[in-house]
Amino acid sequence: MAVPTIVLPEARNALSRAADRWADLLRSLPDTSATIPGSRWRVGEAAAHVVMDLRTEALVAAGEAVSWAQGATSAPGTPRGAGELNARAVTAEAERHPRALADMLVAAVGDFLAASAPLPPDHPMPSQYFQGAMALDLAGITGAELGEVLVHGYDIAKATGRPWPLAADDARLALRAALRLAPAYVNTDTARGHTGGYDLRIRGGPRVVHPLHRRARVARGAGWRAGQLPHPGRAGGAAPCPVRTHPSVGTDRQRPAAHVGPPAMAGPGLQATVPQPLTDNYRPTQLAPPCSNATF
Repeated sequence: MAVPTIVLPEARNALSRAADRWADLLRSLPDTSATIPGSRWRVGEAAAHVVMDLRTEALVAAGEAVSWAQGATSAPGTPRGAGELNARAVTAEAERHPRALADMLVAAVGDFLAASAPLPPDHPMPSQYFQGAMALDLAGITGAELGEVLVHGYDIAKATGRPWPLAADDARLALRAALRLAPAYVNTDTARGHTGGYDLRIRGGPRVVHPLHRRARVARGAGWRAGQLPHPGRAGGAAPCPVRTHPSVGTDRQRPAAHVGPPAMAGPGLQATVPQPLTDNYRPTQLAPPCSNATF
């Protein structure tokens, strides 16, 4: 089935621009000791995470091994596997000086863009993060990495009182990647016995419908309906839980709500006050049916 389209040249350009802004933000800081609101990480850990995330994908694009992923015990391509790799990566990169981290990020983005330049948009990009139901091609990875820079740039800006405007077009690109991953983040324990359809609409961007059926055997990582990906909404095919959002709202943390989306985007992710199976890593208050027709 079709998934949200990502135009690779647009995503590459947006990632390069965002990385330059992110680096300027880091260089404006005296240190990286401020705590990220709602997180155990300080600015230094968040910045190191983004650097190592881009280094990971640069290595994958070049067909090289990711040393800090070796020896991981959690299953790759799962929320827990991504969490373990995050912890390993942040430990592997000990630098916390803001200017040094800014330079590292610009270099890592440059390495990723150079290594991936000869590859087609649908080139497979398997890593500890993205395998199985969470597998992404190069276009998807590029959009996801744009999301990493945007989201954690917002984290750092909020922690340090700096501005971090989000361009709607950039947010739409990042959310297209996030929507590709959303089915893999169903918590099958809380989803058991649940029937619902989630119609996710980004203003000026993609619209997808995620169906979840009580009688379907939903295996971890297999999607909302076993073996199926999100599909575009059809005219007249209303889902009981429509969620509408402006793209810049979908990629910030200003509205406390339930999250739909992977850790690369969640907390942001897509946000909506609807009853939904929550992810392993993000468990805000669960709301009772009937679901809201939410607009942000």
